[in-house]
Amino acid sequence: MRYTSNNYTQLKKYLDLLAKIGFIEVNIGQGKVLYRASEKGLAFLRQYNILRDMLIGVYPRNEPINAIQPYTATPLVTRLMKRT
Repeated sequence: MRYTSNNYTQLKKYLDLLAKIGFIEVNIGQGKVLYRASEKGLAFLRQYNILRDMLIGVYPRNEPINAIQPYTATPLVTRLMKRT
């Protein structure tokens, strides 16, 4: 709760949702509640990190992203266009 800047109500809502979809496991013992990542949650994090790394590699941070890329014809298309 301290590291996420959420209050208890918000944190409880997120933890309940993560438990409901199976990303975390909840264990209650000796009057304490323990949350830990499930295999499904860890698999999701692995896939998320791969996708994030791919996107960071495609778009370096300090360069503007040009959403409209100019069309460049391949050499084959260029040759075919010259024949017409």
